[in-house]
Amino acid sequence: MSTPPFTLDGSRFDQSTFAGRFLGFMHMIDPSLLLVSTEQLEDDRALIDRFKKNPVTNATDMTDEALWASRKRLDGVIHPTFQEEIHPFFRMAAFIPVNLPIVAGMLATSSVQGQLFWQWANQTYNSGLNYANRAGGDVDTTEIATNYGLAVGTACGLAAALKRFATTGPPLIRRLGAKPWAIPYLSVAAAGSANIYFSRRSELTQGVQVCREDGTAVGVSQEAAKQGLIQTIASRGVALPLPLLVFPPLLVSGMSRLPGLGSPRLKAPLELAAVTVALCGAVPAAIALFPQKLELDPKSLEPRFQNVVDPATNKPVTSLFANKGL
Repeated sequence: MSTPPFTLDGSRFDQSTFAGRFLGFMHMIDPSLLLVSTEQLEDDRALIDRFKKNPVTNATDMTDEALWASRKRLDGVIHPTFQEEIHPFFRMAAFIPVNLPIVAGMLATSSVQGQLFWQWANQTYNSGLNYANRAGGDVDTTEIATNYGLAVGTACGLAAALKRFATTGPPLIRRLGAKPWAIPYLSVAAAGSANIYFSRRSELTQGVQVCREDGTAVGVSQEAAKQGLIQTIASRGVALPLPLLVFPPLLVSGMSRLPGLGSPRLKAPLELAAVTVALCGAVPAAIALFPQKLELDPKSLEPRFQNVVDPATNKPVTSLFANKGL
């Protein structure tokens, strides 16, 4: 793939298309971003600043490829709103390595106790990830602890209730519960959605920053926060668990029928391979359902945003933007 000319306000990949967003998020989950040092980030900032002062890319150390590489590291490590370095454990690049044993554990465990343990592990990590990648809003320690308790408590409660309902409920529910992926998916989707809501609910009261297309802030909006939160729940809460928990059992079931792959000793390695494939494809695909840069119709926001004027044309703007969060 050829390297496009570097721009400060654009993206290497077309963010108006699903394919472009998918490729962009593939960059975000690159494991090498876990090893980026503060010194490397300072060098990246310095290179971008040099480009701002003199946007010529013919220097040997300031090629389009080098500039996009610096932008990739900054976008993958630095929070877009707060401009703070995200802890490696909670960068999107850590999502797949951390979730690999969690998803494998959920699929391999049938007991209520085992499901509760993996739900606790999953939702504990998700709480930290949701907070680190929130769209905006400062949250104090007490509120963080409250949100964590609500998120994890809801997750574990849903997992236990659904597991019990699958064995004592109506025949249709019992048949659904007999499928190895059904209860884990319903539990994870419901609990994950609740986790995202509780972890980021402060945004609904505090709002998120809204900007013109050139990045100039025009205010803080609770309506923009609500739209971003709904999209995040739809993509990462509901859509993401589906391929992660449905695809591996189906793939293993099909592969086990092939000659030489039917041995019970191969079931665990096959499941691990299937989970890895599902994670690598599903994570960027689910997050790419919606752009991270949320485009907003001013009419869908509070009245104060409906007459924002573009100083270049002296006309009302037709689109405003906010960080959706991941």
